[in-house]
Amino acid sequence: MLGEVMRLSVRTQKSCYSVATLVCLASAITAITYGIRHKDTARETALNERAFESGRTSTNQDAVRVLKREDFATMWDRPLRRPLYDPPPPKPQVHELPPLHVELVGTIIEDANSMALVRTEKGNVEYKRAGDTVGLADNSGKIIEIIADAIIVERASERLTFKVNDKSLR
Repeated sequence: MLGEVMRLSVRTQKSCYSVATLVCLASAITAITYGIRHKDTARETALNERAFESGRTSTNQDAVRVLKREDFATMWDRPLRRPLYDPPPPKPQVHELPPLHVELVGTIIEDANSMALVRTEKGNVEYKRAGDTVGLADNSGKIIEIIADAIIVERASERLTFKVNDKSLR
């Protein structure tokens, strides 16, 4: 019994959160009310002390200041320091890589020395192994695997498959 954890239903959890919210609101209202009353009481006490020292009695009109429209004029003229809302974030730019201009001519499959015959963009046929790069220096991919009639090339976290005599550019 001591090691078991008591689970509350969703309805009970919502009720607990609602009660906690009401308690927080009530305590905030109480604190604000107490602060306002205490502040007014302190102001009234100070006015009464001044009135007593000057020899006259204080009225409530001394303690209450009536705000007029002109008092707010300075606030209306203040410039806003930033927009009222945050603009939407810019759309991410998608950088598409140019296609690899590589043609797989053939493959040589051996246990540890598999090779691929690759025709480059310049027309040269090169022998490549797993781990070698294909394509131009600024737009290249790495050969991950060589299988019977295809090679798998990884470029910028995408995998491309080139098949023998497939002249389509990727």
